[in-house]
Amino acid sequence: MATPMASPIRLSPHVQCIQQSSPYTNIYDNAPVSPLRDLLPHSHPEQKRWENPGGWGARHLNDMAPFTLWDEQNHKFRHPSGQDWTWIRNKFGEGTVHISAWLICMETASPPQPIPLTLGTMPVIFVRPGEMFREPIPLSGYSNPRVPDPCPTVRWPQLTNPTKRQAVAVLTAIAPLARVRAAMFLPAWTIFELEFGDGRNYEKRSLPGSWQAEQHSTTTEINRFLAP
Repeated sequence: MATPMASPIRLSPHVQCIQQSSPYTNIYDNAPVSPLRDLLPHSHPEQKRWENPGGWGARHLNDMAPFTLWDEQNHKFRHPSGQDWTWIRNKFGEGTVHISAWLICMETASPPQPIPLTLGTMPVIFVRPGEMFREPIPLSGYSNPRVPDPCPTVRWPQLTNPTKRQAVAVLTAIAPLARVRAAMFLPAWTIFELEFGDGRNYEKRSLPGSWQAEQHSTTTEINRFLAP
């Protein structure tokens, strides 16, 4: 009988890096579902991953918090109560916790296994103690908050998507300033992907970087311009 050969496949450094950081990353639920799943007759059904999916306030299947941070009536996330904090500290330790309007970043030396994508229904990411945390958005040097807002009257409620008319108004207003390939409207950011190779050159800090796009004056929509 022939001796089985070792696999000739060598994992790329990027895949090895993902595996090394996997205690802090849910690489399974972040992966897209294969289109072959619906074609193969003996494939297992996709596991239910979310409770109340389809909008804010959905709970990931690994989220075991005995509370919800989503305020349905006011359509926003609330801050954890004292009782909530007690549970969080008992579960994850005394690491630093960063909370924005829609995201929790949790420092912990012992991330939960398996990793949840929400904590009390609020999106969450886990990092090692002392690891620098940045909002999950691309970095660029094009934006400048001193450049006037090209469409100051276009506003929509927090944690909602703009209507089609509002999106068209934003793209129409930005068209004289930049050639946009795609626009991504995120909870607290609008990211514009710029066309490349069209003859336009953008100087650093030459594009509008802070638009008021909410009904609440305490929250500002920040624009990021991303070159492909």
